[in-house]
Amino acid sequence: MWCAIRRDAIRELEKNWFAELEDDDFLFTSEFDKARGQLLAGIDTDNSSITAVQALRYTWDLVNNNPNLTDTEKSFEDVKVTYMAQLDHSTRKIKLNDRQKVRIGSIVSFLIPNPLSQLDTMAFIRNKDMYKNYTKRTNVIRSFVRTATFLFRTGTWMQLFALMLIGAELLQNDLKSVGIEVKTGDSSWTDRACEYDMHMYYERIVDNRAIHDIQETFLELRKFFRELRPEAAEHNEAESDPEERDQRSGKKDLNLLEV
Repeated sequence: MWCAIRRDAIRELEKNWFAELEDDDFLFTSEFDKARGQLLAGIDTDNSSITAVQALRYTWDLVNNNPNLTDTEKSFEDVKVTYMAQLDHSTRKIKLNDRQKVRIGSIVSFLIPNPLSQLDTMAFIRNKDMYKNYTKRTNVIRSFVRTATFLFRTGTWMQLFALMLIGAELLQNDLKSVGIEVKTGDSSWTDRACEYDMHMYYERIVDNRAIHDIQETFLELRKFFRELRPEAAEHNEAESDPEERDQRSGKKDLNLLEV
């Protein structure tokens, strides 16, 4: 399960996310940014009435096709936009001022090049770099929450990947910090999202187990990542008998993380 979710989350990051967005999913953050965007659109495109989403699409295409561009060569690099779509449609509509203001260049540069491309399937097998690897990858996910919130819509592999690595509570808190409200408590957004994502996994991945067994494995994976501590790795390194250490902890991790 770990291998499949990791693989598909990494693949998913490679796609053009902006092609799927509605034109009102992003707005220019201020009148200044809107005017600047319109001015740049008149210079670099044939559409002087460009929207924030169109500016994002244009910049993504530009950078994707020209990866060696400098920041100054990216047309809308410093223009700020705000994500306005809802992740949880049961919550109230958020005002523009409640949401995070992000430079177009920051959003695109977080996606290109793919920051998870080097995540190996064995990154979290018990060794001295296990917690370091975990911290590095969770920092990437939490940065995505602040800069590319749309990655965490229900039915995405990135959402399931985040629920597995950082958990529901931390994901909810990070979303709240950038003005994204989701329902908590009973029938929370994360509970509903996880249930949907489990069915998505069941339908798309070749896994002949019952869905209950798949859910149990997901919970075990979540528990494994939640309990990772730097001192745990240090303790394993300090044990006098490496073979005994591997039998007690590493074998369990291999069983869990090699499927």
